Amino acid sequence: MNENQIRDFMTQEARKTNGASIGIPARLMDFPLPEGSPAYAFFGGNALASSLFAVFSAIFPPGERFFVESAAGLHQFHGALHRTLGRAMADP
Repeated sequence: MNENQIRDFMTQEARKTNGASIGIPARLMDFPLPEGSPAYAFFGGNALASSLFAVFSAIFPPGERFFVESAAGLHQFHGALHRTLGRAMADP
């Protein structure tokens, strides 16, 4: 494949994964911004900091939920180990 064929192929593949084409509806973010505020660089007018803040806001909730669920599972496992050790120590 030459470069143009690869580009065409990738473009076709990207179109296949468009959310609307596979039944994922777009959510329109329509809310008023204060007059004079920048539309995209909301974090002190800094586009990079704004992007990082937006990404962290998107990935932290699922990551935090995973951590909490993992810690709860580990806590249950840890408790079971303590109960087993307690029973083993109680038996002569």
